[in-house]
Amino acid sequence: MRQRGFTLLEILVVMFIISIIVGFAVLSIDSRGGEDRLQREAERMQALLSLAADEAILFGSQMGVDFTPEGYRFLRLQQEGWVPLAGGQTPLRPRQLPDGVKLRLLEAESNKDRFDPLAPGGPNDAATEEDDKDEEERRRPDLLLLSSGEISPFQFELFSEGVAARYLFEGEITGKIEMRRETPAGT
Repeated sequence: MRQRGFTLLEILVVMFIISIIVGFAVLSIDSRGGEDRLQREAERMQALLSLAADEAILFGSQMGVDFTPEGYRFLRLQQEGWVPLAGGQTPLRPRQLPDGVKLRLLEAESNKDRFDPLAPGGPNDAATEEDDKDEEERRRPDLLLLSSGEISPFQFELFSEGVAARYLFEGEITGKIEMRRETPAGT
């Protein structure tokens, strides 16, 4: 009677299939996913703020940034008031924050009298369609980027639950916009 075993080719095929499955499993774990997502969004936001400030100077227009609970959008001052930039052709189109990433407005000189849109009980809670229309007509940006190169002083942070780091953005009237990564001591 002849003994039958596995050939080397059969063993190699099984090992190859197992390595592919393990590779997908490792990729799906994504241990740094939240931190990487937060860093990418912070870098994107810094680039877009710089672009909007440069565009305000270049085209001699007043630009603004409006934060919403879902994300942020860029506005341009026109005769009819603050008009959101839209369309897929401009990098300054409205942006949604990635899942898990949150933005908190800490200080903004341009809108001291406006509710924090991210706070519970803010203007978006229990609002009717008529209230939304009125709010949209009165909408003023949280940050101003002026054609003179000046900006309204501001401070906001990007953070994500479960991620120790956060990104703090600060703007000075001189036009300087700074982003820094902060981590709690001991991490």
